[in-house]
Amino acid sequence: MHESSDTQTGKNETEPEQITPQVAVHRISFRGLTGIIFSLLGVSLLIYAVGFLGTSWSVQGETHQGLWSTCQCRAPKQGPWLIGAQILTTLGLIGLVVCLAATVIYMTVHTINKNKSLRALISSCFITAILMVSGFITYGSHYPGLHWSFAFCTISMIITLGAGGLSIKQMLDSKAGTVA
Repeated sequence: MHESSDTQTGKNETEPEQITPQVAVHRISFRGLTGIIFSLLGVSLLIYAVGFLGTSWSVQGETHQGLWSTCQCRAPKQGPWLIGAQILTTLGLIGLVVCLAATVIYMTVHTINKNKSLRALISSCFITAILMVSGFITYGSHYPGLHWSFAFCTISMIITLGAGGLSIKQMLDSKAGTVA
């Protein structure tokens, strides 16, 4: 069987024309937006860990109350709400580690679809922030006099939301092909 070719275009008549799909361009650099996201999540994890482990979630007189103990080295006053706050804030800490891991995967593993890994990062940032704020509300509604440990964890949650927002910007810029 002989195939004829068009001498003007050089195309083979039996080959179908290739359609190139729209491809998102992901420019990933520690000096760019993804580096900022990574740095924010790293700082957020550090701040959250300090606040999470601190005994100054609330201060009433000489009593410093944390999630896990008081400064008198006894267990904090118990209640199902405290267990709920501990669970939610612990899930928030685990979520921050997942966010940081998702950022590292997005930035360094090139065999995984970048759009999917970025969507996973965005989702994990916002789910983590929801878990954190739920734990904060649970704890804060039972203790007056919230202090620096609580504030550190709250700041960390705000930074995590910022990283999630920047991740959305990264996704939109990648789709538009304008990532710098």
